[in-house]
Amino acid sequence: MLLTFDDAYKSVLLNAYPVLKKYHFHAVCFVVSGWLFDKAQDYTKEYSVCMSKDELLSMKDLFEYGNHTAFFHTRKEGKPALLTETKENFLKDLSQCEAFVSTKKIFAYPYGIYKKENLDWLKEFGTLLAFTSDEGLNTKETNPLELHRNACLLQYSIDDFKNMLKV
Repeated sequence: MLLTFDDAYKSVLLNAYPVLKKYHFHAVCFVVSGWLFDKAQDYTKEYSVCMSKDELLSMKDLFEYGNHTAFFHTRKEGKPALLTETKENFLKDLSQCEAFVSTKKIFAYPYGIYKKENLDWLKEFGTLLAFTSDEGLNTKETNPLELHRNACLLQYSIDDFKNMLKV
């Protein structure tokens, strides 16, 4: 089992990190590097706040950091940027985030959405593993650039989470 967290929100530091530490679990945080602050911001439950670079790196004893783009976790005209941007712009953005993250050549699609052309771009970049937000189990036949993940959403109870683990 692999635990992943997307976007590097401060709630990961405040809520997930202490539990992971208590139980000696390791995880991957897919980072939107352009969203990280230079200085820590106040946490609020009203909206998502990203961590500062120092806050993120303070969890490196339990976390590896993977690529979730530098600035492409956005929407343009209602569509994820990954569907509208050029190959050149995507590879430049990918390189920018890759320079920051600790674990190279892994990627999570922003919003879990991509087009088949993106697979070719990631392959050209040398990406070994890419994660969607499509539910399901991964098998030997699963394309390593289209790995499934099962989301544990905010409204889930601990029992919902336990049931996800019974596969």
